[in-house]
Amino acid sequence: MYQALCSAYLGLGDYENSVKAYERAVSQGSSSRATQTAVGISYLKLGKPERAIPPLQEATRLAPDIAINHYLLGVAYNNAGQLDEAADQFLRSIGLDSKYSLPTLLWRRFTMNSRALKTQLASLRKQFA
Repeated sequence: MYQALCSAYLGLGDYENSVKAYERAVSQGSSSRATQTAVGISYLKLGKPERAIPPLQEATRLAPDIAINHYLLGVAYNNAGQLDEAADQFLRSIGLDSKYSLPTLLWRRFTMNSRALKTQLASLRKQFA
């Protein structure tokens, strides 16, 4: 019952109640891959990527062949600043379903540019310190 509520609240955009329904489902010993994915998305929508990582990890453990789970875990890692882990999950999602290649390529271009900018900024700070 709480698993269905979790997904229903997610569909309505009520992320706080989606998380609450997830917590009730887990407390009753029930947590499917779909529920793990739904709560992971809810945490991402709430701006809590660190909280999204454990349920999305569980979703990928329960269904390692579903590309969207790896992609979402990559998004959570990325938003939490764990870029190496994000890259690994994005590449896994591409390996499972090629439709994830464009978002991953765009992410790589952005993070590579971000890293280059950070390196340049650090160099400039040293020069003008």
